[in-house]
Parts: sequence; C-alpha cells; structure tokens
Amino acid sequence: MEHEKRVHYLDNLRSIAVIGIVPYHVFRIFDWGPYYLKLDSLTSIEIISRFLLTWYMPLFFLVAGASVVYSLRKRSTFDFFRERTLRLMIPFVLGISLLMPINGYLAYQHANNVELSFLEYLPLFLEIKSLTGYDGQFSFGHYWFLGYLAGFCLSAPFVLQNARRTTIEPIPFLLIVTVILIGTRLTLMPYPNPFNFFAFFLVGLYMYARPGFADEIYKFRNWYLGMAVFTGAIFQYVRLTMGVESFSGIYWFEVVRAVNAWLWVLALLSWGSLLLNGSGQAWTWVSRHGLWIYFFHLPIVTIFAYFLSPLVSNSYILLLAVLFFAYVFTLPLAVLALRVEMLISGRSRLPALASTHHKTASD
Repeated sequence: MEHEKRVHYLDNLRSIAVIGIVPYHVFRIFDWGPYYLKLDSLTSIEIISRFLLTWYMPLFFLVAGASVVYSLRKRSTFDFFRERTLRLMIPFVLGISLLMPINGYLAYQHANNVELSFLEYLPLFLEIKSLTGYDGQFSFGHYWFLGYLAGFCLSAPFVLQNARRTTIEPIPFLLIVTVILIGTRLTLMPYPNPFNFFAFFLVGLYMYARPGFADEIYKFRNWYLGMAVFTGAIFQYVRLTMGVESFSGIYWFEVVRAVNAWLWVLALLSWGSLLLNGSGQAWTWVSRHGLWIYFFHLPIVTIFAYFLSPLVSNSYILLLAVLFFAYVFTLPLAVLALRVEMLISGRSRLPALASTHHKTASD
C-alpha cells in the first residue's frame, strides 16, 4: 500500500540554513560590504560571510521548490495557493510595515551619526532610493525572500505538470542547469537576483518531480564537494587579492560564482541525503519555528549591534555578544509567534514552512 514518508534531510538542511542565517547577518556587520550597521571590517569574517552567501539562499529556494512537489500531492491547487499566500504574504507585509522601520531607524542614525526621535524618522523610511535600506530609507529587508517565494509558487502547479513528464537523464540535466544558472548570473541583476533564485526554485521542483531522480543525481557527491572546494578557493582568492566589493561586469567571475553556488548546493543536498536523513526533537522544533526565526532575527541583530557597539571595543567579543543575544531573543519570539498563529488559525499543530513528505510503496 502507499503511505507518507518524510524526506528528513530536506527539512534538516532547511533547518541548518535557518539557524545559520542568524550568524550570517551578524557577520555582515563585520565584513567588507555595505550593510545597515558597519563596524570593523574583518578579513576572517569576510571569508565566512561570502561562503555562507554562496549557498544558503540558493539552498532555501531549491528546497522550497522541492517542497512544492510534496505539498501538491496532498493539496488541491486552490488550497496550495491559499496556504502559501497566508504563510508567506502575511509575514511579508507585517515584517516590512512593523519591523523594518525599526531596523531603518537604527541604520539611519548609525550612517548619519545623528540622533532623532522615531516619529521624526518615519517619513524618511518612506523615501525610496536603492531598496537596500542600508542608508536608513525604505527596504524590504530580508523579507524579500518571502515575497519572492510567494510569487514563484504561483507558477509551481503548472510547471510541475511538465516536470513530471520530463525524462531527461542526470548528466544532461546537470549540464543544462549549469548553463541556465550561469545565464541568470550574467544578467548582472543586483542582489537579490530574481532570475537566479527562480531558477534554483524550478531546479528543486524538477529534481523531485520524478521519484528517484534526485537520488541518481546525488551519486556524484564526491565530485560535487571536490569541485565546490576548488571553485570556492578561486572565488575567495579573487575577492581577497583584488579587494573589490562589487564585481558586477566581470563576466568570468560571475561564471565562477554561479558554478560554485550550484556545486555547493549539490554537495550539501547529496551529502545531506546520506548523513542528515534522520529525525529528532531539535530538528522538528527548528523546522516548525523556522519561518518565525527568519521573521524576527534581523531587526534583533541590528538592535543589539547598535546598542552594544559603544560598550564593547573588541570586535570578536562584540560579534559573539550580538550573536548570543540574537538567539536569546529570537527563539522565544518565534515560539510566541507560532502559538499566536496556531490560535488565530484554530489549528492544534502547524506544519513547517515547507512540508516534505512523499509517498512510497509498501507491501
């Protein structure tokens, strides 16, 4: 008979990415690039920051695409759209309207070295400039991910119909995807590049549309890891030696970035399927609260970095302190938010942001 079996490694990899996004946004305060708050620029943190940036958002989108396959096996298209809209667009709107003004307020004071009341600042938040918000003006912040994902999901049921009929073999698939990902990088769209992330979303959908196809791709896990380390070394060497923040327009470098991101995602997925395909209370907890951890963490990081920076002179101690308080405050808020969501929805238990079950045959 047929029964539901959870693909644990997809949930667990997403959980690792959720937990890892907190230190990533702390690291951004200390790396080379522009950000809401900029303190010391530490080369060691730059290396870690760029490594995380390489794979964590592509991994998020690929796993989200994979989750669509399983979600649509147990939901109608209408129920799928309704569920994704409620789970994604409500936090998207709430985050931008309630939390990003606080983040922008601190960023504006830090960037301009001024003090003004929050009410005096609010009209400045409505000014639209670069949309990064690094100067304190309007920004989608990290909530852009939720908006993108909600938009990408609109195409998912229709793309999935085609993906299930596709009979391409693993090697041609890998080559075609590599070319597509390079092409989307060469559009030179500023971060977050919608074409590149939509491609990763669709790749996840195609990889899991046919049972067993992803497992065939993962047989080359040693090659993925080796080539990811090699191309990653090139990426880091160029950044450290050229000392340039923006490499827009340097096409060969964009090719390296695209290939490296794809290889790291493949390496993480293939090794994750081998080593992380188990369950546990900690994994389940993070998976269930992941959306709200993502929702709250960035403004909390900014708040503690802003108020602790005048008090702590050592950059590494400051980094650890901000990271500690970010977790201490983000995790309880995520618990509270999930309980409120459960209360409003009238459900006793809510699934993770993207449930990953599949049907398997059993005698």
